Amino acid sequence: ERQAVSRISPETLASWLEGDDPPIVLDVRSRAAAGQGGGIPGSIRVPLDDIETWARDRPRERPIVTYCTCPEDASAVRAAELLQAEGFAVSALRGGLAAWQARDADGVGEEVAA
Repeated sequence: ERQAVSRISPETLASWLEGDDPPIVLDVRSRAAAGQGGGIPGSIRVPLDDIETWARDRPRERPIVTYCTCPEDASAVRAAELLQAEGFAVSALRGGLAAWQARDADGVGEEVAA
């Protein structure tokens, strides 16, 4: 039985990234979409087709957040389902990159020096 993928808000992701144990953030946009630039700082570009290969040798301890720019977060949710099936703790970013950028536009979430 497949578990539903949890979705998190951009605000939640921002607070996780500022925490002691930040998640791995995966950019699963299509090559065409990723070619338009942008992206969440520090995220790793892994096309949806490559998710299972990427996951193969990764430790399962660190949480993962996926995002895309598709309607309904389709690629992010699909990637999260694949990773969840491999035993990862994974969430999809609700609203994808657009929601993240909208949150960032008001100057909140400037990168904090570690």
